[in-house]
Amino acid sequence: INADEAIAGHLKIKIGEKVIKIKRVKIANNIPIFTELRYIPYKYCPTLIKEHLSDKSLTEILKNRYHLKIKSRELFVTPVLLDLEHAMLLKSKEGLPGLSVTETLFLDNGFPLKWEQRIHKTGLHFATSTVLNE
Repeated sequence: INADEAIAGHLKIKIGEKVIKIKRVKIANNIPIFTELRYIPYKYCPTLIKEHLSDKSLTEILKNRYHLKIKSRELFVTPVLLDLEHAMLLKSKEGLPGLSVTETLFLDNGFPLKWEQRIHKTGLHFATSTVLNE
């Protein structure tokens, strides 16, 4: 897609520049746990649109296939109430509490590589880890 003002601002690119948009629902043990909406500048990984991402780590693909050096990330977590769309995707109820998580991955040159927004269902416990630098 073409980056709108918000996407371009978060990724520090020009408005209208091509980005890859990834939208999915993350499921664990057949339970939807969060929705995610990711944006990555097309120039960094143009063949990513051909990847089947349902069972692969996007961060690992970016590091290993495209040789992108990820240095850091910023995470912002805020409480939200689930809207109808997210409640349906998460098999929950509209108006129940959730968590909004916004994440930006940065390359070793300081430029953003990925901007992501997730909406998590509350009442679940899970852990995750990612190695950013080896």
